[in-house]
Amino acid sequence: MADALRPTRQARRRRARAPSPAERARQAEAAIWHVRRKEFTRRLTLPVLLGVVVGVAGATRFVETRQTEAELVVLALPVVAMVSAGVTLRHAESRLRRAAFVLAFGLGAITEAVLLPTVTGSGSPEFARSFGGALLLCALGLAAAFVEALAARRGTSSRFGALAGMAVALALYLPGHFAHKDPFGAAVAALLVALFVGGGVGLLLGAVGRAWVGARL
Repeated sequence: MADALRPTRQARRRRARAPSPAERARQAEAAIWHVRRKEFTRRLTLPVLLGVVVGVAGATRFVETRQTEAELVVLALPVVAMVSAGVTLRHAESRLRRAAFVLAFGLGAITEAVLLPTVTGSGSPEFARSFGGALLLCALGLAAAFVEALAARRGTSSRFGALAGMAVALALYLPGHFAHKDPFGAAVAALLVALFVGGGVGLLLGAVGRAWVGARL
């Protein structure tokens, strides 16, 4: 009888693995905070976008602000794209997350180093026009698509390849097409190329990579 009442080893293990009341409370609080943060972000997105559109539309009516606005728009896109790419993989496994962060930082830094002298006229970005520079940028874009595929195989959905493709296309296109006489028009054209060409190619490469590794996210 005493042996029958004695808890089995499996029961003791189940009780040991069960979270304590304090841990359950912390998990519930974290889940509630996550839901509230997503709701706050969803409600804030539309006003922020409307404010940006109104600000850009208003600034374009003044010739004095066109140069500054073009510089800000062009220089902000790679930063926003690479930060977004890194954030989408923040829950990936540690080695893959570190690789994604290093790749995003490196590609963002190279892109900014190409774009800054282009829009300010402080130098000639020969790096992006050279074969080696273009090859390095394309290689980083391919690496981003490969990281996206590996993350998808491990259960983390991301569009790292598309975001990296936008930065690569912007760095390759703008140095040869930026016009200081019409900086805003050149910036808009470069952004369209980055969005549709770079983003489209990156999206395609990411899809091919996910199919190649057998992921379906």
